[in-house]
Amino acid sequence: MQKRQLFRNRPKKTVVVGIAGTHSGCGTTHFALCAANYLSNVAGNHVMVSSHCADALKNNILKRQAKVIHDDVGNDSMIVYANITFMAGGYEASQTELCGQYDYYIVDFGQMDCVGEYELQYCDRLFLAGDLSLWRFDGSIKSAESLKRRYAGTICFMSAFYSVEGMKAYKKAVKEQPVIIPIDMEPFAISRDTLLLMERLFGEEAYGISSRIKK
Repeated sequence: MQKRQLFRNRPKKTVVVGIAGTHSGCGTTHFALCAANYLSNVAGNHVMVSSHCADALKNNILKRQAKVIHDDVGNDSMIVYANITFMAGGYEASQTELCGQYDYYIVDFGQMDCVGEYELQYCDRLFLAGDLSLWRFDGSIKSAESLKRRYAGTICFMSAFYSVEGMKAYKKAVKEQPVIIPIDMEPFAISRDTLLLMERLFGEEAYGISSRIKK
């Protein structure tokens, strides 16, 4: 995968991207990895990721021959894989250490119930992963309505799982179409559908230019 040329008007400060889920299993970690892969290996940005499931993520990434970076006392504080830096200690440990070292800092908060208001206010962009399937769309829509009232213009609702009824109910309640997440088995190998989605979500924001891929 070729990196893009870096443009002169790239972000001058770290852009903090928060990802939370309305329910467990909505795909926040998978989306965080897909977004990080796009922003780093397609768009050419310097990206850090931290996750609510840092230990599990660290153990699985280490199986892929990742580079481990130790701190002054020998702890494995960071892991580098696929040109992406992962904080081994989770997002709490990394908030005070950014200081503009990265173009993008992606925070996988996990389930919404575990996220504090202060943590959401810290984010420049918010993504809420929901579930619009028959048995879950009511709760996802309520969460989306609540957050959109508080973070209008900042938050984007998306779902990998949906039903016709859930899609109609969401559009009626929120007055917009939800973003549908393509299901990719491998987050570090971007499919065309995922590339199109990432261009839509990040392309113009990251570079201040129109997307090269026509919708």
